[in-house]
Amino acid sequence: MEFDVVAFVIGSVIGFAVGWRICNRFHENMLSEILKSAGVTADQLEAAILKIQEDEPEDAMPSVEVRIEQHDKTLFAYRVDNNQFLGQGFDRDELIARIIELNKTSFKMVVSQENGADLLQKNNG
Repeated sequence: MEFDVVAFVIGSVIGFAVGWRICNRFHENMLSEILKSAGVTADQLEAAILKIQEDEPEDAMPSVEVRIEQHDKTLFAYRVDNNQFLGQGFDRDELIARIIELNKTSFKMVVSQENGADLLQKNNG
């Protein structure tokens, strides 16, 4: 009986994966045919994609709430949601440069007053 359940689950997973790939291929082919019949060239499509990327607002960048702490003369930055260490520096500019260097994805830092925004203002300059 256990073998039947395991075989059913494995078969379902494989069936889902194969169905997903077939569906994706079908939609890609359909979209290609639609664009071809509309007379859209690859260069026009690429130009449209680049224009959309340029027009994308800066607010599309994810916002991350950050907490700033100061120990001795060093500033430390942590994510508020999961306490992940983001970087450290002796002043605002060094801290931001280090955060950019250590983090592979771009995000907008949001630092409220209760999370140490005044430390960035005092150490700016």
